[in-house]
Amino acid sequence: MLDGRQRRLALVPHRPQEPGIAFPRLHERESGIPVTEMTQDQKQELQLVLQTLVEPFRKEDQHRVRQCLQKMGGLDQCTLAFYQDGNLAGEDEWDNWRLTGPAFAWFFRGTPHVHVWVHVASDPTVTVNAKKGAFLDAWHDGVEEKRAA
Repeated sequence: MLDGRQRRLALVPHRPQEPGIAFPRLHERESGIPVTEMTQDQKQELQLVLQTLVEPFRKEDQHRVRQCLQKMGGLDQCTLAFYQDGNLAGEDEWDNWRLTGPAFAWFFRGTPHVHVWVHVASDPTVTVNAKKGAFLDAWHDGVEEKRAA
C-alpha cells in the first residue's frame, strides 16, 4: 500500500544484528518510514496487520500489547522498515521487516529460517536482552538459586 516515496523511506539496506533487537533510545528515530508519514487508510491497514500478529496470543496478552503500545503513543510513534539483505521472495516482497516504537519491537526475519523477535513494554527503559543464551543463563541461574535455597 505504500507509494514510491514511502517505499524508499521504508526500505533499509541491512537488517540489525539480532542482539540489537531492542527498544530505540529515547528521542532516537529508527530507520524506516515513520507511521506518521502514512495516510489514514494505510494506518488502518497497519492496525489490521498488528491485530493479525497478536491474534495467536491469549486475549489478555493481546489486550496488554495494545495497552502498552497505546501508552507509548500508539502506532503513530512507530516506524516500519523492510530490509533488502537476505531477501529471497523477490522484488517488493520482503522476507525481513521490523515495526518499532518507543517500547515496541516486532522483528520478522524470514531468512535463512523464520525467526521472530517480539518485545513489548509500557516503559521504554526496560532492558531488552536478546543476546544468544542470555535468557538461558538467567533461567539457569534462577534454578540454581532455588536449588541452593
